[in-house]
Amino acid sequence: MGPLLLPTLQPFRQTSPLKELLLHISCSMCWGGYLDAVHIQVFFVNMVDSIVANFSSVHPSELPSFIASLTPEQYAQVTNLPKSELSPELASLHDKYLSFQAATSYGLSLFHTMFNICNVSIMIWFVKLYEKFVSPL
Repeated sequence: MGPLLLPTLQPFRQTSPLKELLLHISCSMCWGGYLDAVHIQVFFVNMVDSIVANFSSVHPSELPSFIASLTPEQYAQVTNLPKSELSPELASLHDKYLSFQAATSYGLSLFHTMFNICNVSIMIWFVKLYEKFVSPL
C-alpha cells in the first residue's frame, strides 16, 4: 500500500507540514476505519443477529439458506403472488419470507446504529486534537 500512496502524496509534501500531517491522519483514519470494519464486522453481525432473533421468529443470517432451500418456482410465487393466491404450504413460506425481510431490515438498522455509536465513542476523545489541527487552516 505504501508504494502506491507515496507518489500520490508527493505533491502534498511540498505544501506544509501541517497539511501533510492532516493528510496522513485522514489517510490513517480511512485505513483504520476499513480495518475496524473488517475486524469488528463479524462481532457486530453476530451480536445483531442474536439481538434481532430475540425480537423476531428468525435469525437474519439464515436468509440465504432459506432462499437456497426454495425452488425457483417457489421463490417466484412466494415473492410475487399475494398470500390469498398461494397454497397453504407456500403461504407459510411467504410468511417466513416476510419475517426474514423485517428481521433483515431491523438488523441492518441496528448494525448501522451500533457501529456509529462505537465510532463516536472512540472518536469523541480526539475532538480537541482535530480542533488544534484544523484551526490554523
